[in-house]
Amino acid sequence: MNAAHHTRVSPQQLRELLSYNPLTGVALWRVRLESHFDNVATCARWNTRYAGKIAGGVDKATGYIRISVDNKHYALHRVIWAIMTGEWPPEVDHEDTDKLNNKWTNLRKATHSQNSANRVRQPNNTSGFKGVSWSASADKWRAYIVIEKKQIHLGNFDDINDAKNAYKTAAKQKFGKFARTT
Repeated sequence: MNAAHHTRVSPQQLRELLSYNPLTGVALWRVRLESHFDNVATCARWNTRYAGKIAGGVDKATGYIRISVDNKHYALHRVIWAIMTGEWPPEVDHEDTDKLNNKWTNLRKATHSQNSANRVRQPNNTSGFKGVSWSASADKWRAYIVIEKKQIHLGNFDDINDAKNAYKTAAKQKFGKFARTT
């Protein structure tokens, strides 16, 4: 479940539950108090199993590290942002595109479009270049960019490099430091 669709745990509560090292990007579960549990035995079991251990696991569907708090699931990079800034962001981008690199210097607040702009070329891309595809109807290379979930046509080109350059120029102009053009 997406964290945006339910009541989120507060950043303060997250700080009580997790210890985050911004240099390594690793979050560890803290020892929990008995007041977090229904009984002493459950508290003792939880602390024995989790306290001091790395929080979360890789979600096979998304590739991101996810944690569970009060039976609600959260992407760890968003949790880290909340811990460090005291606010839940709209989205968090991994600057180097490595979904497992949660070092503070690699995380940045982003809009959906900015986050999308920083994605690597998709595996099903047949042109070899982001924002470029073959248009059979035009018999040319087509350049396009996606902004706010809308695909914008940048032109048709005889030469694939011209289409690639049209995308690069538009991406850098629109997304600045978020533009990933390869």
